[in-house]
Amino acid sequence: MRLRLITVALAVSVLACGASKDKDRAKIIGDATYSNDNVDVAATVLLDRDEIRNLLGADLGPGYCVVKLKVTPKGDDKLRVDADDFTLLSHKDGQRSQPFQPGQIAGGATMVVSTRSTGGGIMGESGGPIWGGIGGTPERLPGSGGGFGNSGGEETTSATLEKSRSAQKSPLLAALEKQMFPGKETMEPVSGLLYFPLEGKQKAKDLALLYKGQAGRFSMEFH
Repeated sequence: MRLRLITVALAVSVLACGASKDKDRAKIIGDATYSNDNVDVAATVLLDRDEIRNLLGADLGPGYCVVKLKVTPKGDDKLRVDADDFTLLSHKDGQRSQPFQPGQIAGGATMVVSTRSTGGGIMGESGGPIWGGIGGTPERLPGSGGGFGNSGGEETTSATLEKSRSAQKSPLLAALEKQMFPGKETMEPVSGLLYFPLEGKQKAKDLALLYKGQAGRFSMEFH
């Protein structure tokens, strides 16, 4: 009798442990599907940084989530599918975000901002580089120069992007480009990853993937 009770207790403990793991997974990974006469869509959202690192083989960093996407056209005509057809919506705080291109996350471009006076004296340029990568918060780097002389006229500010002189891609950029969802016109299934900026702590069940494209308009709720 005692042995039977111990066996039952162990079984209950294993079941409880499994339920706990499923609940934890639901917070950071969610699945969604949709089907109509034009297309079948299957998506999985990943919110955990370690899960994303394992998927990409590189660290994406904080402030992003990844959606694994498979689109299967139906019918006899080709379907145009693009990453920009999809929007990520958070029911928790109303965030809406479009997928980023790999270069926006791990690009080698540098923004350069210059300020000139259009009259009233001489004013120096503020031509220092402001960030190294397109997906960050602008911040002027040291040693950028400064103004000089008098200026009583209007100031004009211009911004340009300069490509990095280094031809070597970062491991993250290479991983993002390799696995990104390709835009194409096709009758065959298309698979890849979408990279969404996402702020704050979110749960998979609070997110939805919105579609607006050649196959119609619909919403996919993750669960």
